[in-house]
Amino acid sequence: MKMEMSYRDKMVLLVVGVIVILVGGFFALIKPKYDDMKANKAAYVKTQETWTGIKREIDAIPTYKNKITEIYNESKDTAKIFINTAFTSANADYAHDHTAYELDQYIQPAVDASNVEITSMKLDDVSAQKIEYYYHIPNVLTYSLLEAADVNGNYAKEVAEVLKSGIVLETRETAELQTVDVEMTVNGTKESLMKFLEGIDSDKNAILVNEVAVENYQFTDGLELDEYGDPMPGENLEEGTSIMLLNIRFFSAKEVDQPNLGK
Repeated sequence: MKMEMSYRDKMVLLVVGVIVILVGGFFALIKPKYDDMKANKAAYVKTQETWTGIKREIDAIPTYKNKITEIYNESKDTAKIFINTAFTSANADYAHDHTAYELDQYIQPAVDASNVEITSMKLDDVSAQKIEYYYHIPNVLTYSLLEAADVNGNYAKEVAEVLKSGIVLETRETAELQTVDVEMTVNGTKESLMKFLEGIDSDKNAILVNEVAVENYQFTDGLELDEYGDPMPGENLEEGTSIMLLNIRFFSAKEVDQPNLGK
């Protein structure tokens, strides 16, 4: 028996078909595009955040440049003392073929000005040595009643403040410089030896007198002495001499290279 669909049924079927097509089209075409749009939007937000951070760093570049230049200028002034002119050729070509000769010539003006006599000189090989910080860590004593009285933690903060500078320097990394130790034996009067030491001490370069030993603290060498070791009458004590042993360390480093900060 054949049944014909009514007009109403056909319209319902048509509407259902359109809905199915629309829903299918949404999931087949529109939904992926919508998901892509959401993903792109999230990527955009993330990229925008990244760009904001990058732009913030770019905007801070002038401040960084100024700070680097400021630190460079400060360190350059501090480092001048270590650009030792006693290491002229070594500072120029990094080699030490002439360092011993240059140090000998560098010391000679101080010898001439003080009129001391060098009887021996030994120069060690050039080496790299760490420069240790000079600091003092106080011997802070804590005790049970102090700890019991520190109900607010104020005493602990005060102790930490007392120890802070020493602890900071104790943990700070030390730097290396090129050094040469010079051992000298010189002979002269008290006045000439003191003048020689003053000349070394006032030198503009990085020089450290490690050791000074005067053999005859009375400076009576070269004088006529009595049986008790005292100068005979008429002897000029200012003309008496002594041998002095010296250990002098010369430090040197290259000049701080100026940072290339671009435009």
